[in-house]
Amino acid sequence: MFASCLGGCSTYSKEQGFQSSRPAPSASFPKTAPYYTGETSIPYRVDGKTYYPVADAGGYSREGIASWYGPKFHGKKTSNGEVYDMYSLTAAHKTLPFNTKVRVTNKLNNRSIVVRINDRGPFVGTRIIDLSYGAGLQLDMVESGTVPVRIVVLRPASSASSSGKPAPVHYKQAFTVQVGVFKNLDNARLMARKLGDGQVINVNQSGPPLYRVVTTAYNAFDRAQDRMDILRRKGHNGAFVIALPHPDN
Repeated sequence: MFASCLGGCSTYSKEQGFQSSRPAPSASFPKTAPYYTGETSIPYRVDGKTYYPVADAGGYSREGIASWYGPKFHGKKTSNGEVYDMYSLTAAHKTLPFNTKVRVTNKLNNRSIVVRINDRGPFVGTRIIDLSYGAGLQLDMVESGTVPVRIVVLRPASSASSSGKPAPVHYKQAFTVQVGVFKNLDNARLMARKLGDGQVINVNQSGPPLYRVVTTAYNAFDRAQDRMDILRRKGHNGAFVIALPHPDN
């Protein structure tokens, strides 16, 4: 699922497309998609940079470089939890809401298609969108790998800014840090006590119990992110930020 290159590294082939579209394993968002809860999107960090997905992208348009990704990711999960089908008309974008429909126009030949956002990326260079293989075929860009494009969101919203940029997001959720998930309640409670501010939540009400251990909740993503960094330095490498429905503090 994840690319093997970090930072600005990428590889390209006519058969595979670009292989660095997805976040590296060190990316600090939940390892089970989606990255959002309810109406709003959870910020996430890749290679030291934090991205803030928007909840409303009405009126969004931009020009830049598009790439495509293909067989290496076919059949694997996308960022919103779907199975990637390289022949479908989908795309990865760093901040547009999942399921947003975007018209993409190849500026070199004026070919145009509509894709649906179901993945995050690309995180290499200045590319603004990463298209599925099927979308790349229709735009006649598989051979070259990248092309200049214009992208326009097709579903306008009343809260869009007149500048054509995504409207700002006001997060109404609280954020906490998940440190672990346990089948055994005693082990979960022990972990919570070691954290000092740990809490145990039963996350599987309908089947065999699973117990999630989280920290106290924060009303700012950055505060939760700082706590996650501290926990990782202490050896809790699987810690990541999640969103809660309502702020506790």
